[in-house]
Amino acid sequence: MDIVTALAVLSPFPVDMQEQHLSYQGAYHPRIIPVEALNHEQLSKHLLNGISTDSEIPILIALRLNKEELTWQFLDNLSPQHNISAKLDHQMRQWVQQKLKQHEIPSNGASFYINAKAHNTIKMKRIITKADSSVRSMLNALQWPLWHGPVLFELGDTQKIHAHPLMPVITLEKNQWNEHGLSAALCRLSLLRYQKGTAAQIPEWILQGLSLVAQHKTEGSGPSPRKMLKLRQKAGATAIKNMWNKIHGQAFSADLAKACCAPLVHTRHKHKLASFLTLLNNQIDVEQAMRIAYQRDLSSLLSKP
Repeated sequence: MDIVTALAVLSPFPVDMQEQHLSYQGAYHPRIIPVEALNHEQLSKHLLNGISTDSEIPILIALRLNKEELTWQFLDNLSPQHNISAKLDHQMRQWVQQKLKQHEIPSNGASFYINAKAHNTIKMKRIITKADSSVRSMLNALQWPLWHGPVLFELGDTQKIHAHPLMPVITLEKNQWNEHGLSAALCRLSLLRYQKGTAAQIPEWILQGLSLVAQHKTEGSGPSPRKMLKLRQKAGATAIKNMWNKIHGQAFSADLAKACCAPLVHTRHKHKLASFLTLLNNQIDVEQAMRIAYQRDLSSLLSKP
């Protein structure tokens, strides 16, 4: 037997995966390679292109080797209807515990943790709980849960939202630790997670507009449908169309975004939001998507609350 041929790997990608090793087609028998023997680039390529009868295996491998970006990608690829196994659930909980330990945060099984020297941690927890409840109620048409594990809140110089599927991280400036700032951040996180952590698929005016609506709902002030109608009428049809058609990154009125988003999550119509976002994601223009999902158009927005 030619030793070179005997040791040759005939398949460029694995034909089977296990937590500890990957199997490749060989000339005479399968070639077994431990996952630790692969560098990051090889591991990424082979896990993404290999064959596994268990969709959780790549996640378990990536988690075990602490390959976070791969973990997020594989978790996002899971079907929303997928029931996480006890084994993967245990691994994810262990990962969360390790991360909390790194931040020197005692774990108590909470749904969120604060990694900041808040003036009144008890008050902050109460505000976050209220904001979280309000946002979930407003966005209950989306496929909850949108992430696994707790949310980690941190103090930073600028606002950042890392919309990971496992323990997402919200970083807020000192002046954002209030009902407004926390509601807006949780709303944006939820929308990003609904779109698998990518902001590009949901227009910025919707991300910002719904975040502003969430602020109102958390503080129990509406927003008033009649006031939102007046804002839309004051801006006019051209301004609304320009905002709807804006290229990502161009400026728009935050108040107008809020006024156009408020009807999307009104108590009687918020169950239609997921359909509306799905239509936008399928390249349907805003007015057409609104007409299909909400039976409303630009004329209706300018004449009715």
